[in-house]
Amino acid sequence: MWICTICDSRNPDEDLFCPCCGRKKNVQEHTKQNQRVGKTLSELYNEGLEKKEKGDYYGAEECFLQALNLDPNNVKVLTSLGSVFTARGSDTLGELLYKRAIDLDAQYPWALNNYAVVKSRRNDFVGAKLLIEKCLSLISGSHPVAGMAHFNHGFFLAELGERSAAAEAWREAERCGYKIEEINEQRRKYSIQ
Repeated sequence: MWICTICDSRNPDEDLFCPCCGRKKNVQEHTKQNQRVGKTLSELYNEGLEKKEKGDYYGAEECFLQALNLDPNNVKVLTSLGSVFTARGSDTLGELLYKRAIDLDAQYPWALNNYAVVKSRRNDFVGAKLLIEKCLSLISGSHPVAGMAHFNHGFFLAELGERSAAAEAWREAERCGYKIEEINEQRRKYSIQ
Protein backbone atom coordinates (compact mmCIF):
# COMPACT_ATOMS: atom_id res chain seq x y z
CA MET A 1 0.00 0.00 0.00
CA TRP A 2 1.22 3.49 -0.81
CA ILE A 3 -0.28 6.88 0.01
CA CYS A 4 -0.41 9.62 -2.62
CA THR A 5 1.29 12.79 -1.39
CA ILE A 6 -1.06 14.94 -3.47
CA CYS A 7 -4.55 13.66 -2.61
CA ASP A 8 -3.76 11.34 0.37
CA SER A 9 -5.56 8.39 -1.19
CA ARG A 10 -4.40 4.88 -0.34
CA ASN A 11 -3.38 2.83 -3.38
CA PRO A 12 -2.45 -0.83 -3.93
CA ASP A 13 1.26 -1.47 -4.45
CA GLU A 14 0.65 -2.66 -8.02
CA ASP A 15 -0.78 0.73 -9.11
CA LEU A 16 1.82 2.88 -10.85
CA PHE A 17 -0.34 6.03 -10.80
CA CYS A 18 -2.84 7.29 -8.27
CA PRO A 19 -6.29 6.68 -9.82
CA CYS A 20 -7.61 9.75 -8.00
CA CYS A 21 -5.16 12.42 -9.20
CA GLY A 22 -2.79 10.65 -11.61
CA ARG A 23 0.38 11.23 -9.54
CA LYS A 24 3.12 8.73 -10.28
CA LYS A 25 4.03 6.39 -7.46
CA ASN A 26 7.45 6.76 -5.85
CA VAL A 27 9.36 3.92 -7.47
CA GLN A 28 12.34 3.84 -5.14
CA GLU A 29 11.49 0.38 -3.76
CA HIS A 30 11.06 -1.08 -7.23
CA THR A 31 14.37 0.50 -8.25
CA LYS A 32 16.16 -1.22 -5.37
CA GLN A 33 14.66 -4.56 -6.38
CA ASN A 34 15.58 -3.90 -10.01
CA GLN A 35 19.21 -3.28 -9.07
CA ARG A 36 19.27 -6.65 -7.31
CA VAL A 37 17.80 -8.41 -10.34
CA GLY A 38 20.23 -6.65 -12.70
CA LYS A 39 18.14 -7.05 -15.87
CA THR A 40 18.36 -4.61 -18.73
CA LEU A 41 15.42 -2.56 -19.95
CA SER A 42 15.22 -4.69 -23.08
CA GLU A 43 15.20 -7.92 -21.06
CA LEU A 44 12.49 -6.61 -18.73
CA TYR A 45 10.40 -5.33 -21.64
CA ASN A 46 10.64 -8.60 -23.59
CA GLU A 47 9.90 -10.65 -20.46
CA GLY A 48 6.86 -8.44 -19.85
CA LEU A 49 5.64 -8.99 -23.41
CA GLU A 50 6.03 -12.76 -23.03
CA LYS A 51 4.10 -12.77 -19.76
CA LYS A 52 1.39 -10.57 -21.23
CA GLU A 53 1.07 -12.89 -24.24
CA LYS A 54 0.58 -15.83 -21.85
CA GLY A 55 -2.08 -13.94 -19.89
CA ASP A 56 0.13 -13.37 -16.83
CA TYR A 57 -0.88 -9.73 -16.49
CA TYR A 58 0.44 -9.26 -12.97
CA GLY A 59 3.82 -10.70 -13.95
CA ALA A 60 3.87 -8.51 -17.05
CA GLU A 61 2.99 -5.47 -14.97
CA GLU A 62 5.92 -6.13 -12.63
CA CYS A 63 8.33 -6.43 -15.55
CA PHE A 64 7.06 -3.23 -17.16
CA LEU A 65 7.22 -1.34 -13.84
CA GLN A 66 10.82 -2.44 -13.40
CA ALA A 67 11.58 -1.36 -16.97
CA LEU A 68 10.02 2.04 -16.27
CA ASN A 69 12.31 2.42 -13.30
CA LEU A 70 15.20 2.22 -15.74
CA ASP A 71 13.58 4.60 -18.25
CA PRO A 72 10.40 6.32 -17.02
CA ASN A 73 9.87 7.99 -20.41
CA ASN A 74 9.97 4.86 -22.57
CA VAL A 75 6.83 5.06 -24.73
CA LYS A 76 6.92 1.36 -25.64
CA VAL A 77 6.95 0.34 -21.99
CA LEU A 78 4.30 2.91 -21.01
CA THR A 79 2.03 1.69 -23.80
CA SER A 80 2.58 -1.97 -22.97
CA LEU A 81 1.86 -1.35 -19.30
CA GLY A 82 -1.27 0.52 -20.35
CA SER A 83 -2.38 -2.49 -22.37
CA VAL A 84 -1.91 -4.71 -19.30
CA PHE A 85 -4.16 -2.44 -17.25
CA THR A 86 -6.83 -2.27 -19.97
CA ALA A 87 -6.70 -6.06 -20.37
CA ARG A 88 -7.41 -6.30 -16.64
CA GLY A 89 -10.34 -3.89 -17.00
CA SER A 90 -8.68 -0.73 -15.72
CA ASP A 91 -9.27 1.61 -18.65
CA THR A 92 -8.58 4.63 -16.43
CA LEU A 93 -5.02 3.55 -15.67
CA GLY A 94 -4.51 2.43 -19.26
CA GLU A 95 -5.70 5.82 -20.48
CA LEU A 96 -3.26 7.64 -18.17
CA LEU A 97 -0.38 5.60 -19.53
CA TYR A 98 -1.41 6.02 -23.18
CA LYS A 99 -1.76 9.77 -22.68
CA ARG A 100 1.69 9.89 -21.08
CA ALA A 101 3.18 7.95 -23.99
CA ILE A 102 1.49 10.25 -26.51
CA ASP A 103 2.71 13.31 -24.58
CA LEU A 104 6.24 11.96 -24.95
CA ASP A 105 5.84 10.86 -28.58
CA ALA A 106 2.70 12.02 -30.37
CA GLN A 107 3.61 9.77 -33.30
CA TYR A 108 3.80 6.42 -31.51
CA PRO A 109 1.14 4.38 -33.35
CA TRP A 110 0.56 1.71 -30.70
CA ALA A 111 -0.31 4.32 -28.05
CA LEU A 112 -2.64 6.11 -30.48
CA ASN A 113 -4.36 2.84 -31.42
CA ASN A 114 -4.76 1.68 -27.83
CA TYR A 115 -5.98 5.05 -26.60
CA ALA A 116 -8.54 5.09 -29.44
CA VAL A 117 -9.87 1.72 -28.22
CA VAL A 118 -10.26 3.08 -24.67
CA LYS A 119 -12.16 6.08 -26.04
CA SER A 120 -14.46 3.76 -28.00
CA ARG A 121 -15.20 1.75 -24.83
CA ARG A 122 -16.49 5.01 -23.41
CA ASN A 123 -18.62 5.54 -26.52
CA ASP A 124 -16.45 8.45 -27.66
CA PHE A 125 -16.35 7.23 -31.26
CA VAL A 126 -15.53 10.67 -32.65
CA GLY A 127 -12.45 10.94 -30.40
CA ALA A 128 -11.53 7.34 -31.19
CA LYS A 129 -11.83 7.98 -34.93
CA LEU A 130 -9.57 11.05 -34.73
CA LEU A 131 -6.89 9.12 -32.82
CA ILE A 132 -7.00 6.11 -35.14
CA GLU A 133 -6.85 8.31 -38.23
CA LYS A 134 -3.73 9.99 -36.82
CA CYS A 135 -2.28 6.54 -36.17
CA LEU A 136 -3.07 5.42 -39.72
CA SER A 137 -1.51 8.56 -41.19
CA LEU A 138 1.81 7.62 -39.56
CA ILE A 139 2.13 4.00 -40.67
CA SER A 140 2.30 1.87 -43.79
CA GLY A 141 0.31 -1.28 -44.46
CA SER A 142 3.27 -3.40 -43.41
CA HIS A 143 3.52 -1.87 -39.92
CA PRO A 144 2.65 -4.41 -37.19
CA VAL A 145 -0.28 -2.31 -35.91
CA ALA A 146 -1.73 -1.58 -39.39
CA GLY A 147 -4.24 -4.43 -39.59
CA MET A 148 -5.54 -3.83 -36.08
CA ALA A 149 -5.73 -0.07 -36.64
CA HIS A 150 -7.73 -0.49 -39.85
CA PHE A 151 -9.99 -3.00 -38.09
CA ASN A 152 -10.59 -0.57 -35.22
CA HIS A 153 -11.13 2.27 -37.68
CA GLY A 154 -13.86 0.23 -39.37
CA PHE A 155 -15.54 -0.40 -36.02
CA PHE A 156 -15.49 3.29 -35.08
CA LEU A 157 -16.84 4.26 -38.52
CA ALA A 158 -19.61 1.65 -38.29
CA GLU A 159 -20.62 2.97 -34.88
CA LEU A 160 -20.76 6.48 -36.39
CA GLY A 161 -22.97 5.23 -39.23
CA GLU A 162 -20.30 5.65 -41.92
CA ARG A 163 -21.02 2.28 -43.53
CA SER A 164 -19.11 2.55 -46.82
CA ALA A 165 -16.03 3.95 -45.06
CA ALA A 166 -16.26 1.12 -42.50
CA ALA A 167 -16.42 -1.45 -45.30
CA GLU A 168 -13.30 0.04 -46.89
CA ALA A 169 -11.45 0.10 -43.55
CA TRP A 170 -12.22 -3.59 -43.02
CA ARG A 171 -11.06 -4.41 -46.57
CA GLU A 172 -7.82 -2.62 -45.75
CA ALA A 173 -7.52 -4.57 -42.48
CA GLU A 174 -7.97 -7.77 -44.48
CA ARG A 175 -5.25 -6.68 -46.95
CA CYS A 176 -2.94 -6.10 -43.98
CA GLY A 177 -3.51 -9.67 -42.81
CA TYR A 178 -5.75 -8.95 -39.83
CA LYS A 179 -7.86 -11.80 -38.42
CA ILE A 180 -10.50 -12.50 -41.07
CA GLU A 181 -12.88 -14.14 -38.59
CA GLU A 182 -12.99 -10.94 -36.50
CA ILE A 183 -13.47 -8.80 -39.61
CA ASN A 184 -16.32 -11.00 -40.83
CA GLU A 185 -17.92 -10.97 -37.40
CA GLN A 186 -18.02 -7.16 -37.50
CA ARG A 187 -19.31 -7.17 -41.07
CA ARG A 188 -22.18 -9.44 -40.00
CA LYS A 189 -22.88 -7.44 -36.86
CA TYR A 190 -23.25 -4.21 -38.83
CA SER A 191 -24.61 -5.84 -42.03
CA ILE A 192 -21.73 -4.35 -44.01
CA GLN A 193 -19.99 -6.18 -46.84
